[in-house]
Amino acid sequence: ISSLIEWLAAMGLVWRYAEVSGNPRWKGLTWGMLPFHSSGLCAVTYHFFYNAKAVETLVAVQGALTVVGDLTCWYATYRIYQWACENRGSAPPAPAAPGGAQAPPAAPPGGQGGLDTEGTYLGTLFVLVAALSAAVKWGELAVPLPFEPSMGAAAAIVGGLTALNVATWLQRSSSGRSDFNEFY
Repeated sequence: ISSLIEWLAAMGLVWRYAEVSGNPRWKGLTWGMLPFHSSGLCAVTYHFFYNAKAVETLVAVQGALTVVGDLTCWYATYRIYQWACENRGSAPPAPAAPGGAQAPPAAPPGGQGGLDTEGTYLGTLFVLVAALSAAVKWGELAVPLPFEPSMGAAAAIVGGLTALNVATWLQRSSSGRSDFNEFY
């Protein structure tokens, strides 16, 4: 569970980087990361059903989604590179930080763009991961679903959560807002 939540957070941070860097093609990397998240959903769902033979097809689907994710992320990073080459010199470089390291990009005009402090962000991430992990670990014992494995149920879990993830990014793509939370 933790890797799935952390991957969603990473997708949100990549999306935010598109906004603060001025390179909109970083948002394409977020879209390219979707198959990897679905691949992780396959793994977690397979384990949710205690690696039952009835759902072992999830392992092959996981592998296929990993290959698709490799390709989509490769293409997205190529597009980021293309944009950087085409727009060389149009955006000022980030100022140098003390010690010669490059400082992170500034927040967009009008505030921090919804950024939390690092401590708040990490604390929220930790609580979310711990709560959902505990809910799945002990909650699955209270329902019969994990003990009655079927590909239909597994496909509904993976497909439903993937559809929710896609809907989230579609909504963010059309809203134009930058003050979203990385977790929803």
